[in-house]
Amino acid sequence: DYIHTGAGSPTYAAKHLSGSLAMKYMSDVIEKGTALSFASAAAIALGKHVLPVYEIYKAGDELHWHTGADFFAQWGMHLTIIPHFNNEEGGADIDTTYCYMGKVRFEKLITLLPSDFVILGIDEQTACILDFETSEITVSGNGSATVIRGEKQTVYKAGETFGFDVLM
Repeated sequence: DYIHTGAGSPTYAAKHLSGSLAMKYMSDVIEKGTALSFASAAAIALGKHVLPVYEIYKAGDELHWHTGADFFAQWGMHLTIIPHFNNEEGGADIDTTYCYMGKVRFEKLITLLPSDFVILGIDEQTACILDFETSEITVSGNGSATVIRGEKQTVYKAGETFGFDVLM
C-alpha cells in the first residue's frame, strides 16, 4: 500500500533509477493506487534535472546539473524538484536555503537550466501530495511549495491545492 524512498545521494539515485525496473514498478503501482513518497535525495533524483548537492556543497564542484530520472514526464510534468527549500541549518553564518545552495548559488544554477524549466521547491517538514485521479497537488505540513518557471514564482501554502497543469 505504501512505498517510501529517501535520503542519500541524488546523483547516485538518479543514475541507478533511470530506466530501471524499479522506475517501471513505481509507475505501475501508482496506477494501482499505491502511495509512493519521495523524500530528499529521492525527490531530487526523480526530477528532470538533478541538483548535485554533495558534489557542489560538500566537494566544492562548479555549479552544474545532472540528468535526472524524469519520473513525472509520463504525466506531462518535466520538473526539477528541490527539497529543503527553506533550510536554515547554516544559521546566520551560512545561507543553506534552496537545498544547501544558498540564494546566490541557486540563482546562478537556474541560469544553467533550459528556458522551459519548471522547479518545484518544497520546504522542510512539508509534502506535496499528488492525486493522480484528480490531477491535483495538495501542500501539507509546516511550510510551502514554490513553483518557479522563468522569472515567475508562485508560492502555495499548506492546505492549498493546485493542478498538475501548473507543473507542465
